[in-house]
Amino acid sequence: MVHAFVTCKLDYCNSLLLGAPAKVLARVQRIQNAAARLVTGTPMRDHVTPILRELHWLPIEKRVLFKILLLVFKILHSVGPSYLNVITRRDVILPRSLRQENSNILNVAFTQSSFVYNRSFTFAAPRLWNGLPAELRCCNDLNAFKTKLKTFLFESHFINAPVH
Repeated sequence: MVHAFVTCKLDYCNSLLLGAPAKVLARVQRIQNAAARLVTGTPMRDHVTPILRELHWLPIEKRVLFKILLLVFKILHSVGPSYLNVITRRDVILPRSLRQENSNILNVAFTQSSFVYNRSFTFAAPRLWNGLPAELRCCNDLNAFKTKLKTFLFESHFINAPVH
């Protein structure tokens, strides 16, 4: 029930939250925390980090990254919306052969540090994609990519989170 009524609403258009102020993300995170406590029957005073870890739920900030990176993967493999194909170009012309040539690096659009532009898909998606490990960027299977990406984001968040 929680998945049907709460988490699907959290995921709907959550890519718009990329680069949003911490105050906005915290409000949405509180909704996810309440849903996690409801599912597990945990009291409000208990820390939520172990609950999210136990449920294997990504926090809101990582859910946003997951959704954007999944969309980039689909675009690169011609499964995503075709109107976004021009945004994620891989046509870097290299003067000589480099090891990075086959590592699925995307062109990052030039920016003059405009806050709105830095949050746009045109700039953020290639930057986030290029920040992934090569193992993830070179993955060709959608299900394998989803699994590896979720594991990567989960570990990057919870590896340093204190256990209470």
